Amino acid sequence: MSSTLIFTPKAELTAQKNLKEFIRLCRDELTAFNPNLKWEDLKWTTDIKGCNTYFTKLGIHGKKVRPGVDDLNAQYIDFAKAYFRYHFADKPTQGKVGRLMMAIKLLEKAFITLDVNADITKLTETVLDEAEEIARVHYKTNAAFHAGRELEALAKFVSEKGISKNYLDWSHSLPVPKANNKTGIEGRRNREKKMPGDDELAALAEIFTSNPEHPRHKFATSLSAMMLCQPSRIGEMLRLPFNCDDIPSEYLTYTDGEGKKNTGYGWRFRGLKGYDPEIKWIPKSMTSLGQEALTRIRDATQPARDFALLMEEVISSNNPTFPRHSYCPNVPDDQPLTRAEMACALGYTGDSAQYRDRFLKSVLNKKPKDCNYTLKTLLPFLVDRIPKDFPWIDKEIGLKWSNALFVYFQHELNAANLINVTVLMKPQKNTLNYCLEEVPKNPRLKTIFEELCYNTNRDKPLSLTSKAFRHYLNTIANKGNLSQEGIAKWSARADTGQNPTYNHQSNKDRVNIMRNLGGLLGNDLHYEIGAPVTDAEFSLKESVPVRISEFGYCEHNYALAPCLKFRDCSMCEEEVCIKGDLESLDRLKDLKNKYQLVVERDELHIQQGELNSNDQSYRYNLMKLERLQQKIEILESDDVPDGAQIRLKNPMEITSLERAVASRVRNGLESKGNRIQEKMIDSVNEKNKNIQGLESGVHIVKLIGDFKLG
Repeated sequence: MSSTLIFTPKAELTAQKNLKEFIRLCRDELTAFNPNLKWEDLKWTTDIKGCNTYFTKLGIHGKKVRPGVDDLNAQYIDFAKAYFRYHFADKPTQGKVGRLMMAIKLLEKAFITLDVNADITKLTETVLDEAEEIARVHYKTNAAFHAGRELEALAKFVSEKGISKNYLDWSHSLPVPKANNKTGIEGRRNREKKMPGDDELAALAEIFTSNPEHPRHKFATSLSAMMLCQPSRIGEMLRLPFNCDDIPSEYLTYTDGEGKKNTGYGWRFRGLKGYDPEIKWIPKSMTSLGQEALTRIRDATQPARDFALLMEEVISSNNPTFPRHSYCPNVPDDQPLTRAEMACALGYTGDSAQYRDRFLKSVLNKKPKDCNYTLKTLLPFLVDRIPKDFPWIDKEIGLKWSNALFVYFQHELNAANLINVTVLMKPQKNTLNYCLEEVPKNPRLKTIFEELCYNTNRDKPLSLTSKAFRHYLNTIANKGNLSQEGIAKWSARADTGQNPTYNHQSNKDRVNIMRNLGGLLGNDLHYEIGAPVTDAEFSLKESVPVRISEFGYCEHNYALAPCLKFRDCSMCEEEVCIKGDLESLDRLKDLKNKYQLVVERDELHIQQGELNSNDQSYRYNLMKLERLQQKIEILESDDVPDGAQIRLKNPMEITSLERAVASRVRNGLESKGNRIQEKMIDSVNEKNKNIQGLESGVHIVKLIGDFKLG
C-alpha cells in the first residue's frame, strides 16, 4: 500500500459509501504499481519484469483475453482494481501479483457460481467457502493454500475497513503443502538434488583458501562461506549492514551447559517471511571462517561505500562540488578536461582510447571533444546515474548504499567487463547462482568452477544453488540434538511448520534419533527398520501380525497388497476359523440363515420369470451359501479336534498375480512381452488345474498344533 495514503473508513458512512471512497482514493491518489496506468484498461503493466496483470475471469489471461467478454464482473472490477493497487508498495514482485490476483478472481468466480450479485459489500462466509472450494479444484495443493491465505486477508480487510456489511471472522481450511519427503530411491534423489555435493563443497573450500583476487570469485566464495555458517536466505544476506557483527558485549556473553562463561559470535539480521529482526549465532567451529569471509567482503566493498557517502554529500549540499573518487583527475573544478580526464572523472577504468570514446558517447549522448567539459559541468551527468531512491537501498530497515555490506561498482562482478567506479550496483538474488550454478540453456554464463578449470575432465560439471546451503545446515541440525523450535529460530522462520521442507531425513535417520532419545531418557528402547521381505520369509516368521475378524482371524499379508475382499471375509482364502470357537460359529450360522433367505427369494423370482438363473448376484449368493455350509459342517464335525485352524481354499479365487497378468494382456504389449505373459499365464493355469482337480467334497483343513480357547 502507499506509504503516505492510508484508507480510513468513516463510521457514519454506509458500506457502499466506504467502497466508493476506497475506489476513489486508489484510482485518483495512489501511484503504486504504475503511476501512469489508465484505470479503465483491462491490462495493467509496470516496468518490473513479470509483474503485468489482467483483470479477467479465473483461468483467462494473456493472448486468450477477449475485451468485453472475459472482463471481471462490471459490479466487481473497480473494487478488484482498487484492492490490487492498494496492496502494492513501490516494489511489486511477480509472486505477489499472482497471489493477489488468485484471491480476487476466485472471489468473483464464487459470486457467479452462487448466482448472486458480485457486490463486495454483501460478501458472506458462504461466498468465501465457495471460493475456497473453487481454489481446491482449480489449483494444486501449494497454490490453493496460498490462495486461501489471500482470501483470509481480503475478508479481514473489507471487514476492518467497513466495506462489507457483515463482519467476517473467516479462515480457510485448505491443507498445508506437504514436504517432499518421499522414502526409497526417489526420496534420496530428491534430497540429493537440494543438497550441495561433496565435490562442490571441496572446490569452494579450495578456492576460498587460495584467497582469490578477482572480485567475482571473492564474492562467490566469501558469501558461500557466510551462508555455510548459519542458515540464511540469499535475500537476507544481501540486506546485511557492513557492521552486522557490531553487537554489544552484554549480548555476546553466555553460560554453557557446564556452567562456564563464553563469548559468542553472530550477525544482526532483518528477518523475512514474518520473522522479526534477530541475531543469528555462528557455531564455535565456524566462527573463524565467518569472520574471515565477512572481512573479505567488507574490504572488497569499502570503495563502493566510500563513493556512496561522497554522493550523499553531493545531493544534500546546496553548493555541491565534484566528488573526488579514486579515479578523479586532480585538477580544479573549473579547469577544461581532456577526453582521457573526462572518462576518468566519469568512472572509466580502461586504457583503450577506442572504448574510452564509446564510453563517453554513451554517457554524454554525443561524441566527446577535448576542453568541452569541466568537473563542474560533468557533475549533473554523475548525479543522473545514481540508483533510484538513493541514498536508500531499503528505507524500511534503514539500509543505505553507504552502510550496506554488499555494494559494488557496475560490472565489478562480471567476468570481463570494465568496472565503472561512479555507478553503484547491488547484487541480486541470482548473482550468486550465476557464479555457482550451471545454466545449460545459456552456455555464455560460466560458473567460477568452469572459469578456474574445476570442470575439466568431468562427466558432470560442478553446480549448486544458494538455497543448497540452507538445506545442508538444516539437515545437519536435524541430525543433532537441536529442537524443531531451535531450528526454526536459527533459520529465522516464523513457525516450525516450515521446517519439514528442509528436513532431509530418511526413515533410518529418524529411527536413530529415536534410539538416541531412548538412551537419553534412560529407557532401554530397541528399534528395528522393517526391510521388505518375500512372501515365503513372511510365512516362516514365528509370529506374524493378524487381524481379528468376525469369524476368526485374517492372515492377509498387508505388506504385499491391500485387502481385496473388504467386508467379505467368509469368501476369502485367508480367513482362518478356529474349531471350538462357539461365538464365531453362531455368527457363521446367522450369516448362513440370512443368505438362505436371500437365495430363496432369488429362486422365487427366477420361477416367476423376474430374474435370470445366470444372474451374477444370484450365482454369487448361491456360492457363498454353499461355502458357509461347508465351513459350518467342518466346525461341527467330531472328527476335527478343538483348536484346529481351518482355512478353505476357493477355486474361483483370483490372485493379485492373475489380476496383473490379465491387466497387461488387456493393455497389449510387444511380441517379446506377450511371450513372457504367456509363460506366466501357463504357470498360473497349471496351478489352478491342480487345485480344481480335487474332488468337490474334499476340503483343505490346516491343522497347526493344538489351540486352546481362553
